[in-house]
Parts: sequence; structure tokens; C-alpha cells
Amino acid sequence: MCLENSKAVKRRQNDVGACLFSARCVLRRGKQSGLCSADFPTIVALVNRADDKLFESLLHNPHHVLNSLMQDETVCSYELSQS
Repeated sequence: MCLENSKAVKRRQNDVGACLFSARCVLRRGKQSGLCSADFPTIVALVNRADDKLFESLLHNPHHVLNSLMQDETVCSYELSQS
């Protein structure tokens, strides 16, 4: 069972990798043909920006559909001794 799961995870990772590779190729061809500017962000930058936007939305919107998956905020307090 565990071996099957690891195979499925590797297959998904390969699918994601192939998708990113394909997206990079499309973006490179778009830049070469002049369809997008040379300073257009990379696919990795676009994905990171979207990931940050999703996470910020999750943090600040208590009604977000994925909010229930977030852990409760932990509060740590430290009392430093006075010397």
C-alpha cells in the first residue's frame, strides 16, 4: 500500500514537472516571437505570486473554503527573568 502511494506521488510530481516544462516552453516561444515582453515574469515567479496570493487570502478571509484546514494560531509568551 505504501509503495503504491509513493508511486502515485512520483507520477503526480512527474505530471507537475511536465506541465511546468511545457509552460516554460510556451512562455519562451512567446518571448521569442514578440507576443510577450522580454521582462515578462518567469513561470516560477508567476506560480510563486499566485501561491502567495492564495496564502494571504487564506490568512485574512475566515470564510475562505480552505480556511478550515489552517491550524489555530499558537501564542507563545516568554517571561525573561530580571537579573
